[in-house]
Amino acid sequence: MFTSSPPFVLTCVWQTTEETISKDLVKANSALQNAQKTVDTAETDITKSEKATVAASAAVDKKKAAIAQDAFDAQSTQEAAVASLSSYAALQQSYQNMCAGISEGEDASTASLPDQIAKAHEQGTSADSEIKVAGMKVEHLGKSVKALAGEMKKEEKAAAKLNEKKSLCAKKAEGLQVKKRERRATS
Repeated sequence: MFTSSPPFVLTCVWQTTEETISKDLVKANSALQNAQKTVDTAETDITKSEKATVAASAAVDKKKAAIAQDAFDAQSTQEAAVASLSSYAALQQSYQNMCAGISEGEDASTASLPDQIAKAHEQGTSADSEIKVAGMKVEHLGKSVKALAGEMKKEEKAAAKLNEKKSLCAKKAEGLQVKKRERRATS
């Protein structure tokens, strides 16, 4: 066995090693360029992703605001629906009471038909009583007027007699004054 290698073998080994190293260098450069392209692409993708994330966050915030507004609108609508149902129930109860003839209050327009009839009957009875009282007053006043008319006639007759006496007295007084003047004139 050879202890030393022949020059041809060294050259071949050297050439083979140089070719291998050269191929490895080309592979490494290609890998580096590919890695650089991948990094550049990744950086571009990261930039695009950041922009998309900002846009998505804005869209999410906008959707959250829309959802909050929708929740508020839904709550308002639900409250309005509850109020409407309550009002409907009250109106339905009022209608059923009206149909059944049950009074809901003191107001004449909301009183039941039997209550309205009873109130009208009470008012009619009260009016009849007032008419009777007024009739008695008229009758009493009529009698008083007749009595006063009679007294007035008596007073008129008495006044006529007094006027006649006054007139006679005035004639007598005039006659006396004429006589008195004549006496003075003759004296």
